[in-house]
Amino acid sequence: MYPDSTIIGLAVYQKLAKIKYAQAMLAVLASLDKQVPASSTYCKRKQSLVVQIILAVKQLCTQQQAQSVKQHLDSKKVEVIDVARAKRTKLAGAYGYDHIHQCYFYGFRLHALVNNQGKLCRVLLRPANEHDVTVAPRLLNPLTYTIITADKGYISQDLKASLAKQAVHLVTPRQSNQLPPPKSERKLYKGHRIVETAFSSLDSLGLADRPYRSTLGLILHVYTTMLAYQLQDILKTSSAQLSSHYL
Repeated sequence: MYPDSTIIGLAVYQKLAKIKYAQAMLAVLASLDKQVPASSTYCKRKQSLVVQIILAVKQLCTQQQAQSVKQHLDSKKVEVIDVARAKRTKLAGAYGYDHIHQCYFYGFRLHALVNNQGKLCRVLLRPANEHDVTVAPRLLNPLTYTIITADKGYISQDLKASLAKQAVHLVTPRQSNQLPPPKSERKLYKGHRIVETAFSSLDSLGLADRPYRSTLGLILHVYTTMLAYQLQDILKTSSAQLSSHYL
C-alpha cells in the first residue's frame, strides 16, 4: 500500500523536521486527515529498508567523493547507552574514550571524510575501542591524488608513509615534542573545522539522540540521519514542496 520511496521519504522528513519519535510525526499527519501507515507498520517497513538506506548514503557519498581533491577526516562518538548500564545492555558496542569530555562511553565511532562543502564523502561506523589510526586505512586506501587533513588522533608516521605511496598527502597538527609545521602545511590545514561543523549538523538532525531499542534500530537511526544530512541542501530550496508531498 505504501511504496518504499514513501517510507524512506517519511523517514528523511522526520529527521529534517527534527521529530524524535515516529509516533509523533504520524500522529500529526493523521490529524491533518492524511492517510499514513500505523506506527508499527511504518517502523517495520523502515527496518526492512535499512539496506536501501545504507546504499543511498553510500551512493551520495560516492558522488561527493568524485568531486573532491581536498577532504577532512575525523571521528565522533555514537553513544549507545549510559556507561553505568552498559553491562546489562543487549545492544552492540564497545567501550571507548571521549577525549573531548575526558570520559569513557559505550557505543561506536562514526568515522567520516567530508569535502570542503561539508558533504560526506566516505563513512564507516566502527566499535568505539578501535583507534582512529587503525580505521583510517579503510577510509583512505581507495584514494589517490588527494589532500587529507586530520586531527592529532591520526598522527602516525607509518600511516603517512603508506598514504604517500598512493599520492595521498596526510596533514595533521604536530605534537609538542615535534618541530612546528611548515607554513605550507598550516595553510593546507585550514578548513579542517568543516568536518566538526558537519558533525554538529548531524547532531542537530538527531544523531546524538538514542531513539532505538535494538542494534538494527541504531544502524537505521545513524544512516537515516546521514541520508537526511546529504539531502538537506538538495531539498532546502524545495522544503515547501517536500512538506506538501508527504503531508
